Amino acid sequence: MPGYARQLEEWGYDHIWCPDERFERSPYAVLTLAARATERARLGISVTNPYTRHPLITGAAVATVNEASGGRAVLGLGAGASSLFERQGIKRPSPPVTAIREAVELLRPFMRGERVDFGGRTYSFRGADIDFESRPVPIYIAARGPRLLRLAGEVADGVIIGSLTSREGLEYALENVMQGLERSNRDLSEFDVVLWAYTSIRKEKAEDFIFEMGSDFIPKDKRRIILNGDEEFFKASREYFLNHQAAILAAVELPYPDSFEQLKRLDKKLKEDYKKDTHSILTNEFMSAIDSILSLDVRSKTHSNAIKAAIEIYLIRARTGRLPDALPDGLPGDLYSGKDFKYEKTADGFTLRCRGKDMSKDEIYKYEFKVK
Repeated sequence: MPGYARQLEEWGYDHIWCPDERFERSPYAVLTLAARATERARLGISVTNPYTRHPLITGAAVATVNEASGGRAVLGLGAGASSLFERQGIKRPSPPVTAIREAVELLRPFMRGERVDFGGRTYSFRGADIDFESRPVPIYIAARGPRLLRLAGEVADGVIIGSLTSREGLEYALENVMQGLERSNRDLSEFDVVLWAYTSIRKEKAEDFIFEMGSDFIPKDKRRIILNGDEEFFKASREYFLNHQAAILAAVELPYPDSFEQLKRLDKKLKEDYKKDTHSILTNEFMSAIDSILSLDVRSKTHSNAIKAAIEIYLIRARTGRLPDALPDGLPGDLYSGKDFKYEKTADGFTLRCRGKDMSKDEIYKYEFKVK
């Protein structure tokens, strides 16, 4: 690593980034080695997340890199890969926007050497102060979605735009960043913009490079089958994919519980075919778990429906001066069951509860709304 870092700096690169994803080498150890081999390049974590390590542990680690490099460290924070969390048995205790905002609020004073007392939705800590002399480290937020892009503009020193390489994609990203900058009374001249994009500068064997990038997910023996595939192989692979896709499209038309179970069966069949039918390899390797995508889609739409229903209830209260005794007809409902939410008045507001279960999380959601 020191040799690579030295060469990159000699070629004129002004930033060297190291990922903190899956089970790669520790970025803090790698960048500390890079610090010893370089003099000018900034050394960045691109990116870590606020869940697998407590932000204060991250803060101490990046402060160590900053110390070793003479103040050249940069910290990138992002939402993290949900697939990694699932494999590690980690549940996100709060949405990424909340967790990242709180992490930044914790890290700023901590890396200035101040004593930190903090109570938030994701983290609570009393009396934390770093045990060695530290100085501030720039914090960048990695984002694609509008809320994280706006958060980057609001609270971070820079943004790492994730793989949006078209003109339209970059315009969308910068528009949201600008909205965040307006909240903090700043403009782009006071802010760094980084684009994270996969590129290849090789002149040959581009296919091998593509598969090297995905090597964590594609076993070498399967990769070789794909690279050596002839026309008949790809025709049969296409036919397998189209049949699997048709079965998925039929499944998603079913009511949620039946749809989820059917998609689980299709996923099980795909994994069984993967062991014995080479034509299933491409479908298996490049198609995400559709049952999880379905649950995420239903979850987001149900959450949205609960908010829409609550707004209608608030409007009734604004008109009549009281909450309705029963849920009004015609409001957006619970997509898990295909029925209305269960409505209940409470001492300080009301609740809407799903009648059906999110089968991917084995959870029934309840939404609480307050009335002052």
